Amino acid sequence: MGVSYAALADSFTLGISTIHYISKEVCEGNWKTMAHLHMPAPTTEMLLVTSKEFYLKWNFPNCVGSIDGKHTWLKFPSNSGSMYYNYWHYYSIVLQGPADAPYRFIAIDVGAYGKQSDSGIFRYSSPLSASKQQ
Repeated sequence: MGVSYAALADSFTLGISTIHYISKEVCEGNWKTMAHLHMPAPTTEMLLVTSKEFYLKWNFPNCVGSIDGKHTWLKFPSNSGSMYYNYWHYYSIVLQGPADAPYRFIAIDVGAYGKQSDSGIFRYSSPLSASKQQ
């Protein structure tokens, strides 16, 4: 599950806002450094390989990705109304993306409101969200 900022602040005798800042900086640094290595922008060649993998592994022709989303719990964000409240009756943000035949993400979109449907998130996601963050 993870550790709260308050617990980390106590462990390292730092302020919660300092822990928040450090956590954000580390995550952004990791993404900028490694995204292009682990999630490069899809090319025509990559999509053709993915299509072949889907056919060989799943007998599913002309498929270049399988999309799904994952809701991540969060505390009620102040002044957000029902935007983050999902149909499972908790507050969440959504990570969604297409995966290739061996279940690796091809691209991702992070931060959609919990109340949005999978199709709505996909419709309003940025093309190649993963590669735009580089």
